[in-house]
Amino acid sequence: MKTFAILVMILLAIQAVLTYRQLKNFKMNADQLRRIGRTGVGNEKKSFGAGAIVILAADPNEIVVDGRIMQGVSVFAKCESFTKYNGSKLSHIIEELEAKLPSAKANEHAEMSATIKAAKMLYDSFRAERGEDKSGKNKSKQKQEFDLSEENVVEVEESQVVSKTVDDYEAIVEYNREDEAEIIDVEEIKS
Repeated sequence: MKTFAILVMILLAIQAVLTYRQLKNFKMNADQLRRIGRTGVGNEKKSFGAGAIVILAADPNEIVVDGRIMQGVSVFAKCESFTKYNGSKLSHIIEELEAKLPSAKANEHAEMSATIKAAKMLYDSFRAERGEDKSGKNKSKQKQEFDLSEENVVEVEESQVVSKTVDDYEAIVEYNREDEAEIIDVEEIKS
């Protein structure tokens, strides 16, 4: 019984060392790609079978310039070159793989899914940098809220009404006797 416990402890120690080496390999490859361009990482775990981790690097034009993939079921898996999508635009990769994913073979599914996740991470990062939301619309063109802080409120006489238009939404700001601003929806007044 004692030898069994010692054997289990030795195996756990070996697994810990191999896991550390695998993580070190992954970090080294991710750092190399970060020097080339913006990176995105996608992973797909499988309960049974090989999973995959994909790292993609893209230039400012959203073109993939390099990639790495780690595939396997054990701690012996290492990052390998993944140049399959070099020169491809991120949006095209996402569209192509999402169309193929439902009919993918079991051994290709993890790779495709991890690649989609990495490409989406990069694509979303570029959209956020441009100030776009998930639909691709510029956030600055969305409906704005009224800022009623002291420096933005205009002093008016009690009987005056100030009208303001913000992105096709009208609101009337009236000042009551207590000098508090009140926003009244134009649609409510019309009905």
